[in-house]
Amino acid sequence: MPRQSWFRLMVLASVGLPSLIAAPVAGSYASAAETRAHAASSGVFINALYANAAAEPSSFGPDHGPAEYLEVTNYVQQIAWSSWGGPQATGSGQVRLMTDAKSTSPVTVTLGGLIACGGQPVYTTYSLSLAPGARAPKYWPKGQAGSFPCRVTAALFNPNDPSERTTVARGDCVLFNGLEIPGSNIKIPWTPQPPGGRLGPAMCATLWSGWAKPVAIGRGTMRNGFRQWPAKAELSGLAWCPRQALAYTTLVMTIYGRGEPIRGKGGVSQRDAKRLRAEIDRPGLRKRAYRQSVNGCTPGI
Repeated sequence: MPRQSWFRLMVLASVGLPSLIAAPVAGSYASAAETRAHAASSGVFINALYANAAAEPSSFGPDHGPAEYLEVTNYVQQIAWSSWGGPQATGSGQVRLMTDAKSTSPVTVTLGGLIACGGQPVYTTYSLSLAPGARAPKYWPKGQAGSFPCRVTAALFNPNDPSERTTVARGDCVLFNGLEIPGSNIKIPWTPQPPGGRLGPAMCATLWSGWAKPVAIGRGTMRNGFRQWPAKAELSGLAWCPRQALAYTTLVMTIYGRGEPIRGKGGVSQRDAKRLRAEIDRPGLRKRAYRQSVNGCTPGI
């Protein structure tokens, strides 16, 4: 067996991958490109937000480019891969010179940093080597190498981002409201519909455990504009999605008790958040579960 195939099988065996990555369900939300990406789930992915495919992408860009306003989606393009799935992936392609929309230089592309992220083997680093005599791009050599951190999102939400940790500490309710993209006109149906309200269901002051694992659990408060409940969110169904990389595609939100009126204005106080989270573990409390699923990748991204 070739060394690369053996290495990939060892990594996949260690994380039990085939049972962890959800295959897409045919439906209005999954595009043909997303279906092909999901079909590749038995291999190794590139953990880049700006890759055009999960495996062997023809183009990708760094999460944070060599310039503040770098057009990151196709920084490296026209890639033909000579190897994929081993400790390193190698190929040849073109890097943008960053002087106009079309000019490029030929490069050798190397991906490395193979780790398990969300149970999925992913490459987390890249490096570029210019062909002899080729013109160096603007911002070179800063753009010569970079990394893709292990990032898992849910509707672009990631509780490990510093700004989101700050707002959770304040008790804010505007970060994770389910699998809908904030500001998007696309509505993801719930089964059944959670208690209504002028703001819809919103998770507030939520503390997460198991993020970037096959199942993530959030414990916090669910509000609907005038009432609040202790609530637990369970995210699962990891998939590779364009502009998201690895993302959760299924949410089950459970609320406990009969709820209580919201008093005052603003977010949930630290004292109330702690009290409501503790209610989740109280035996015999009435509970109701509500489900969202995007049948593939989050639409509207």
